[in-house]
Amino acid sequence: MAHECLETDPAPPQRGWRGAGAALCLLVGAALLYSLPVLDGAPLGLGGLAQAQARMIPAAARLGVVSPLSGFRVLLNGQPAALAANIVIRDRRNLIILPAALPAQSTVRYMLEASGAISRIWILTPEEWRAAQASSN
Repeated sequence: MAHECLETDPAPPQRGWRGAGAALCLLVGAALLYSLPVLDGAPLGLGGLAQAQARMIPAAARLGVVSPLSGFRVLLNGQPAALAANIVIRDRRNLIILPAALPAQSTVRYMLEASGAISRIWILTPEEWRAAQASSN
């Protein structure tokens, strides 16, 4: 009798496997894209395309060396300085980072607000730093 009940049970739907297969395919594709060779510290793939573009740093941005202190305070050229509440920090790959992720002794270009707080920071690559120093002399 139990055998008869099993024969009348409907077969499980197959569409769930197709969704899982598509998710697995996306996951494998993303892993392959991320594992592509690295060029100058930036993975190729989507990030490598952005790396090839020149950064737009305003000519009025000043040169300096920045180290984090605590909270919204940094050392700018050896002197304490405040970060603006709306600070935007861009790393060498032009990605936005949080103030807590600011590396010590970062060579940068920066902009100040009217209050004197730092509102924008661009962490420079060694090539950008050399070019900036050469143009400032």
